[in-house]
Amino acid sequence: MIPYHHIENPARPAISLKRFYAKCTSRIGIRGAALIILSVLTLFLFFSKTPEKKHLNSGVNKLQKQPEATKSVASLIDELSMPGSLMDSSSQSEAVPITLDAISAPNTVTAVGNQVDNLIPDRIPRVKTDFNIDQIFDIIKLPNPTGRNDWSKIDDDYVKAELSSRLEPKVWSKENKLKIYVVLHSHNDPGWLLTFKEYYTQQTKLILDNLLHYLTEDPELKFIWCEMSFFSLWWNDLTFEKRVQVKRLVDNKQLEFVGGGWVMPDEANVHYLSYFTQLTEGHQFLKQHLNYTAKNGWAIDPFGISTSINFLQKQARINSTVFNRIHYVLKQYLRERKSVEFLWRQQWESSGSSDVLSYLMPYYSYDQSQTCGPDSQVICKNYKAPGDQNIALRAIPILEQLRKKSLIFKTSNLLWPVGGDFSWKTKKEWTSELKNLKGMIKYINSNENLFTEMKFTTLDDYFEAIRDDIQKGKFQPQTLSGDFFTYSGERLDYWSGFFTSRMFHKTSERQLMSSLRSAQLLFTLMTAEVAKHWRSLDFEFIGDLLKAVISSRRGLSLFQHHDGITGTSKARVVIDYAQILYDSLLKCQFVQQQSMFVLSNLNKFKTKQYLLEDIQQDMFYDPLLVKTGNYQNNWKLSVFEINETTPFEIITLFNSLEVSHRQLVQVGISNANVKVLTLNDEEVESE
Repeated sequence: MIPYHHIENPARPAISLKRFYAKCTSRIGIRGAALIILSVLTLFLFFSKTPEKKHLNSGVNKLQKQPEATKSVASLIDELSMPGSLMDSSSQSEAVPITLDAISAPNTVTAVGNQVDNLIPDRIPRVKTDFNIDQIFDIIKLPNPTGRNDWSKIDDDYVKAELSSRLEPKVWSKENKLKIYVVLHSHNDPGWLLTFKEYYTQQTKLILDNLLHYLTEDPELKFIWCEMSFFSLWWNDLTFEKRVQVKRLVDNKQLEFVGGGWVMPDEANVHYLSYFTQLTEGHQFLKQHLNYTAKNGWAIDPFGISTSINFLQKQARINSTVFNRIHYVLKQYLRERKSVEFLWRQQWESSGSSDVLSYLMPYYSYDQSQTCGPDSQVICKNYKAPGDQNIALRAIPILEQLRKKSLIFKTSNLLWPVGGDFSWKTKKEWTSELKNLKGMIKYINSNENLFTEMKFTTLDDYFEAIRDDIQKGKFQPQTLSGDFFTYSGERLDYWSGFFTSRMFHKTSERQLMSSLRSAQLLFTLMTAEVAKHWRSLDFEFIGDLLKAVISSRRGLSLFQHHDGITGTSKARVVIDYAQILYDSLLKCQFVQQQSMFVLSNLNKFKTKQYLLEDIQQDMFYDPLLVKTGNYQNNWKLSVFEINETTPFEIITLFNSLEVSHRQLVQVGISNANVKVLTLNDEEVESE
């Protein structure tokens, strides 16, 4: 599980509120109903910092430790049956002084290319590994078709290379048996051809219902699950008795959660904060409801695999992983060298502390016809054959394919994932096809002269067997460094368009990411102040804001799906994603607005001019940026009417960064003859 403070530390002292005033008279007054929050603009400051990194709290009083609250946010979350703690009652929180740094527009970015180059050392030391991806592509020859008809020739050569392998055959015996680990799985896209909710109601719910029924009925069966977004919907629909059954399956190690994130994320477009958000959301759901921590990664469908995501997974204590989609020529290169299992190491470290035990699916796809052996037709003909046929006639061809596959591995352990896109949703799959598979397993195990052991397992069972071989000295995996972009399928179709496609939606995701971060910080600061002075968080509005934060986190997390942020879904599904992003952004905005309202009026709450118990949905600061209509419309500046009746407006800024920040702020006003003043009546340069 990734604690929230690993991502954003809510107890950092370097956070302050900023205020400036726009007015056309010399006297300052306060008009409470017109307080405006301007946090949206500062969200875009997330990535930029000035050369002078002066802390915001320089020159202000030291912040004090708060007493422990009688009712923590964590306990409130438990009551709401929602995962994710934004604040721990034992953490330090600070009173927030109101200070002002002059807001201007310094010339902070010039000659960007030169600045970036100056930040990078002349020589970056790179660790020597057995395989370096960059060097491999310098060595191997990529097919270069001269015309349309040459594509089929490349495909034929590719298939022939598989079937006419020159690898030395293995000799199996009673002392050296082939051990086949059959892992049942189902790949569920939270949005692709159908929307997230449509997939759940029409397919995924059936899969999980069947899983619970048949695994409970047969203790020998095991299953792995990845997408926590679907699982959480299903969990919320379960009765107490069925939840107990699920927990029993987990405790019996029949059900393993792999990856454990909210989705199986894309690895090219995601920002590390968004990646951690979806990973944290899934991991904390598992920890809260099942007391479970995922140990193994499962990235079988993202279009290219990132060494950076691999590193971030390692920080979440995921020490082994399975992936699939890389350049097919690179797959062939590693197959020929029996190196589809390796230790994936970061290029900047040599100790091996970053190593992740990695399994590359050796063939094109992740469904059972492609994961069994080089000839997918053999599986298609025998795996789903009618059950009344001779079991040996179906089992032996499949075993032969598995043995051919074993030639490209260095151990006697062989992984066979059985499943595919939305597999195991029909009764036929769980009865007829599973019956066939059980029959083949029984037949193979009962014939000692086949020297094979075959059983249903989890992914963790397989990796434990590999680690056991490593510890006993039977297997020493080679090391590999680099990432696996750009992905290319077997016909040299390069998957690079999704790096830049659907820019509106990619931009909306970044806006939501920044807005969510500010919302969480403000919510945490606000609840810290409430806990300090009222010794409780048992207020209805806090529960409502927490629900909004969690909903926004899940909206952001959902879009990290490898068919979401990539833009590879159907057009109407992309529209559904966009609406989810927009709704989440509005919720973040409201959390900011109401949290700022409480923080800016603490004295009035303390003197009971306002009551926390009476806070309603309409008690908040208005946003500076607004969007009317639907998500497709542009953001617009609110225009403040400055006249004799309303001579001034108060605008509150929130800096979500750890350092002071200088940035031009744009405000829409009806009268150009205004001044901008600080809290101390000092004029700020404006035009």
